[in-house]
Amino acid sequence: MSSRSDAPVSKTELLLLAGLLLAATAVRLPYLQLIPMVTDEAFEVLAALAVYRGDWILFGPVNPTAGPLVTYLLALAFWLGGPGAYLPRIVILILGVLTVMATYFLGRAWGGPRAGLIAGSLLACSPVHILVNSHIAWSNSATPLFATLTWIVLHHAIERRKGWLWVAGGLCFGLALQTHISMAAAIPGLVVWFLARRDVLAWLRRPGPYLAVGAALLGYGNMIAYHLMSGGAGIAHFQTHDYAWVSHPTWATYWANLTTMIKAVAGTIGGQVPRIQSPCGPIVAGALVAWCILALLYAAWRGERMPVLIVLSTALVMPYFNKRYEGLLSQRYTAFLLPLVHAAMGMALARMTERWRRAQRRRLRLASVGSMLLAGALILWPLSHTWSYYEAESRAGRDNTLTLTMTRFLREHLPADTPLYLSSNLKGAARGDGGYRYLRALYYYLTLEGVDHQVLDLPQIVEQMEADRAPEQWLLLAADDCQALAGRFPLEPVPDSPPVLNEGCLVRYLPSDPTP
Repeated sequence: MSSRSDAPVSKTELLLLAGLLLAATAVRLPYLQLIPMVTDEAFEVLAALAVYRGDWILFGPVNPTAGPLVTYLLALAFWLGGPGAYLPRIVILILGVLTVMATYFLGRAWGGPRAGLIAGSLLACSPVHILVNSHIAWSNSATPLFATLTWIVLHHAIERRKGWLWVAGGLCFGLALQTHISMAAAIPGLVVWFLARRDVLAWLRRPGPYLAVGAALLGYGNMIAYHLMSGGAGIAHFQTHDYAWVSHPTWATYWANLTTMIKAVAGTIGGQVPRIQSPCGPIVAGALVAWCILALLYAAWRGERMPVLIVLSTALVMPYFNKRYEGLLSQRYTAFLLPLVHAAMGMALARMTERWRRAQRRRLRLASVGSMLLAGALILWPLSHTWSYYEAESRAGRDNTLTLTMTRFLREHLPADTPLYLSSNLKGAARGDGGYRYLRALYYYLTLEGVDHQVLDLPQIVEQMEADRAPEQWLLLAADDCQALAGRFPLEPVPDSPPVLNEGCLVRYLPSDPTP
């Protein structure tokens, strides 16, 4: 199946690949910094900022579900371009586009350039990969890239019988596991894929597979050392993530999680976005899922069993320890399957249409053209869901507009050496987690932009205002705090300041003014 993938890349193919990557970049750029709202990525990026400043992290940067690989990539970006509010998501955008390229070459390895182009196009237009894996600057966003590199290199290690490819494949898997522990669910599938080969006995007499295991352990070695040195504290920490981790699994929880996972993965493959409905959405989703299932079966029939085995392995193992699959952000746990199934879908369609195109019967040639046109429509349709999601989030105010606007204003207008106090009550300024996300995003952006500030409770703000002898103090307050302080201190609005969430205020206090 890989005979044609060994052919040199032609100039035409390079142009098509370049066009694919430009298109993938173009659909990922809109709302890159605005949607989704800043999530827990803030903690991971700030850990990278600490590394950039010399605080080296050898083991789990934020929590032991991921290693520091992406942390160091972000720190490298800070070293090359300097810290900034926009840089982390630009880095993740680049990794997302590189994943599209890796998916192209995975499809090409199984079915030639046409299969690669179809596979890359499917991932390029995937709403989950656009909105989550190419926008949010957390470690799990990079899992599909390193997973796809693993599939490519291990495939070529088998086909080309080169030991160094086994080492590279094992190392890629270790690095993929660094990005998130969810990759562990693919291990049984990889083991069965290798042991089920007819030539497995010949391979077991060679050093390649053993070197791959050693390289994988090396790639994940720092996290293994972390778990050993912490006396299992890292494993225990997993269980504190009760929003996703299953602390006491039973058959009942397993089947419930499996059902939820199947529905979520089907929605992901079908290009669905939570809370977004469209008349043709279920039809397109059903067609894409059917295409995926038939492609997995076709690939297994043709001898390439890796896709179906890894999908089955993930479906059987992950529900045992993970219960969170609903919602857009939760789909990141299974997103590493997308390049794999898209490559299988590309290979199946490319093989079928090529066979029809070469047939002498006119109907089959027309069916080949019609199938490609239909596939193109199915590939592009999910982009409408992505755009609808952008519009819905913008209308609801669930974006980073207010925080980015305020950060730019403070960076440009806050006088040098002027204290800036942020009220901790901003996190309670909205129902749900809106206020919390607003305060978290402000802290995150201001820190990246180098704007000194303190987040304080109201009594602490009063103490600082009375003790600080700076000629001017700026305060970013929730609405209730503005009213409480206005009766005690002569506060004045900062001219031309942007709006604050839920009628809060940005004010300044001049201690030299007489207190009423």
